[in-house]
Amino acid sequence: MKLIVNKLSFQYGISERRVFNSLSSTVTNFSRLALIGRSGSGKSTLIRLLGGALEPESGHVEIELRQPFTATYGYVHQEVGLLPWLSVQQNGRFGVRFHMRSGTAEKADGYSERLFNSFGLDWCRASLPKTLSGGMKQRLALVNALSSGANVLLLDEAFSASDVSYREAMFAELKAFAPPGGNNGIIFISHEIADVVELSDMVLCLPSRSGGQIKFIDARNGWTKSDRKRLAELMLGEAL
Repeated sequence: MKLIVNKLSFQYGISERRVFNSLSSTVTNFSRLALIGRSGSGKSTLIRLLGGALEPESGHVEIELRQPFTATYGYVHQEVGLLPWLSVQQNGRFGVRFHMRSGTAEKADGYSERLFNSFGLDWCRASLPKTLSGGMKQRLALVNALSSGANVLLLDEAFSASDVSYREAMFAELKAFAPPGGNNGIIFISHEIADVVELSDMVLCLPSRSGGQIKFIDARNGWTKSDRKRLAELMLGEAL
């Protein structure tokens, strides 16, 4: 998978600080890319631009997959975005509807059922989202995204409220979704060093000021001691 950022400029309002000013970068041959950087560096903005929730002033950002595949996005953001009038089961299976025309709905339905069990949501299927904890809402949103048929997941702090006891299952499913050399990919934001090391094979650190230098860590061959040290320096320096 390839991420292309080409002369990207964006500002939320005329009186607001410019987030990106002709930002350019290319990241190639990754499966699971972690976005890190100081608060306000544009991590969430970049994901929203990539998914089409925002429009750039100029330039563009896109994902390229191996031909003949084109990117379709599943998005889990900080506010989670569940449908409050639907039950837990209905929210978790909402993405299955996108498989109806392709005839793969039965397979997707079985997949979402397995995720309900492994993510610890089986017991509360009839409940409404308002009764769930923050971590449970995040896991439910991830069930929906994984079941939607999207081939690129955009995860904006999707693990921040989840219990440590469920993170192993979540990361196992995400690694299975986007294995090295596959046709699926993940771009995620996290402020936890352990999460970045566990899930990512590439790291992109956005600069803290417009026009600053983008920094990378290439961990496609595994996380070395020097990689971990560099990540800690970036996350404890740039990200705070």
